[in-house]
Amino acid sequence: MLTKLSKYLFWGICFHILSCSEDISQSSTNVQTKENNTPSRIFMRTKSIQLNIRQNPDLDGKILKTLLANSIIEYLNDSTFFTTQITYNNQKYISNWYKVKTKDQIEGWVYSAFAEFLSNEENKKVVAEQEALEHLETSNSNVSEVNPIQQNNLPSQVNVSLVNQYKNILNTLNKNDPKSITLAINKFTSLFSGISNVQTCDAAYVIFDKYYKQVLDLNRTKNLNAYQHLIPEIQRYQKATMQTNNYSKMLALNGFNFSIKNNKVVLAEDVDYIYRIFYKETSAQMRFYMDQYQLEEPNFWHDYHQLLIPPTKLARWVLTWNYLVATYPEFIWHSKAKKRLKENLTILLFGLNKTPAFNKATNILIPEYLNAYHYIGDKYPKSLIGRSFNEYLSVLEKSKWKNSIEVQQQQEKIMRTFTM
Repeated sequence: MLTKLSKYLFWGICFHILSCSEDISQSSTNVQTKENNTPSRIFMRTKSIQLNIRQNPDLDGKILKTLLANSIIEYLNDSTFFTTQITYNNQKYISNWYKVKTKDQIEGWVYSAFAEFLSNEENKKVVAEQEALEHLETSNSNVSEVNPIQQNNLPSQVNVSLVNQYKNILNTLNKNDPKSITLAINKFTSLFSGISNVQTCDAAYVIFDKYYKQVLDLNRTKNLNAYQHLIPEIQRYQKATMQTNNYSKMLALNGFNFSIKNNKVVLAEDVDYIYRIFYKETSAQMRFYMDQYQLEEPNFWHDYHQLLIPPTKLARWVLTWNYLVATYPEFIWHSKAKKRLKENLTILLFGLNKTPAFNKATNILIPEYLNAYHYIGDKYPKSLIGRSFNEYLSVLEKSKWKNSIEVQQQQEKIMRTFTM
């Protein structure tokens, strides 16, 4: 049985997948998206003769159970953005990992290439059967137990001494040398890999992230004229191959890539590389943060003058950050999540210079932004943010969709409610 906190974490991940992740590809499953009345629970079937369910989304993760072919497992609406390459029966696979639960309540991760989603009809049948069994078990049990995997998500005290030890080690490294990042990662792995206290891992990751940003800033000042020809490639793929010369190869091996700023190639984070290291060690809240951050950085979704994604997509991001801020006030990066919520919400309400929310000539709300506000209001009408946007829509309608003093007052009210 799940504890109260475990349920919060579970539904937090469910919300996250709903609000900000790309919908599960229809080429790999017949299950419809949530917007098309997906059942609240989704089940899968294993495809390989044997499939290991692991404690972490990694080939080195502890094996919790080995599943036989055609085993039914429940998808917990959590998947990694990073992928792992393996060779099985002389065939190469590059896939991510799914978090699942077995019928005997073991939660862990399976390699997604070897599991498939059930069809809608099969899924409905399994949901009905599973819920009937669970109802019977609940009726005959008065004791709630926490399995070892769930225990890892419960609050615990940060091991300050260990975190300070890691911080002191990083202070001895050369911030001018990109290769120091690998040293910092190796030390994190030796000190924190496999420990059950995820809050301590979160605190150590925060220390690493600060160090990583310092190294990034110092090395951004170096001359990158030799890499300006990579602009078309970066614009198309959001990253470069990093195989130009030994220097670029060294950067890639230490968690850096190239991006574009002001039409110039600049040094940037390789978020996928970094998260492969830290994702499996940190808390559900930190993974929640990582997943959303990876959708935004370093992808090109705005250039400070123009919004480059549909406002409805931005609305999903606003919902994600708002949920993280509202649900986990003790999260170690609560202030950073709130800062990102404020940035996204500001753009959603006001737009940017080249893509304003209100037409500069007519002062009338742009339809794409209207759709985004309806998305929030219609999707979650009973939540605080849903009610706030429905109230905003009501004021807009009374103003005949024109920007007015009443509209601006409502905008300010929304900003105060969710970002102060």
